[in-house]
Amino acid sequence: MKYFKVDKVIEELNFNSYRPDLTLYRSSKKNPSEIHRLLVEIKVTHEVDENKRQKIISDNYSCIEIDLSKIDRMADPTVIYEAIHDIANVSWVHHCRSIELRDQADREILNSCTKALEESKKATEKLNKERQDREAEEREERYLKDEFIKSITNEIIKKQRVLLPAVKHKGKILKNRWHSQTIKLESIIEEKYTIGILLLIDSSPVYICYFFSRKLSDNRWRFVINKYKYAIAAPLHHIYYYRNTENNTNEIQKYLEATLGLSGYWINHPIRKT
Repeated sequence: MKYFKVDKVIEELNFNSYRPDLTLYRSSKKNPSEIHRLLVEIKVTHEVDENKRQKIISDNYSCIEIDLSKIDRMADPTVIYEAIHDIANVSWVHHCRSIELRDQADREILNSCTKALEESKKATEKLNKERQDREAEEREERYLKDEFIKSITNEIIKKQRVLLPAVKHKGKILKNRWHSQTIKLESIIEEKYTIGILLLIDSSPVYICYFFSRKLSDNRWRFVINKYKYAIAAPLHHIYYYRNTENNTNEIQKYLEATLGLSGYWINHPIRKT
């Protein structure tokens, strides 16, 4: 509890139709002409009622209530003194700075909320920009891959000859690598799990399943094997990154000459045992 000396004490001074039990006056240390007022209510039988509380708040006077209701009226002065100085018996009815502090707290909360909203907005804008940039990169990458596939396809059609991989099953070679005799483009296929071309190779429809990762995904594998009788997995990752170099055409030609036959593999072929 904080103690301070007062300059004057007045009993039951009239304030706007209410009378506190005590009114304490004290001049400011910094400015002696500035007088501070503290109203004191003594609770013996009844606490400060709501009507009186609202009047004190309306006048914006600081007021405390000292609860002596548990003290016998005939108690020794020492007991009363101790009860008055027991912090548990003292409570604020109103503090003149409470409105100011409340307004200040409201402003701080508002400023914090505004700052949090601004930070959230900036974070959202950053995430949206990153997502848009990522989607733009993905669209560009998809476009470049599509263009690359077209260039591969054009080379295949132009050459009219491609090395096909050996047909293997459980480590056994069922048919060695061989060169096709005739090639005709049926269509470019772009579906949910796959992208590639359907060629007539030596009069048989063969689906070339292009992919740019290190391994054909299980979903694409199942999709292709269930749809096409003849299907070859054609990995492009090892030459795709040469697409913008001067050696691009040479890399494609090398791929068509040997890599499809060496790195490519049959996903489905009638002579394979299933």
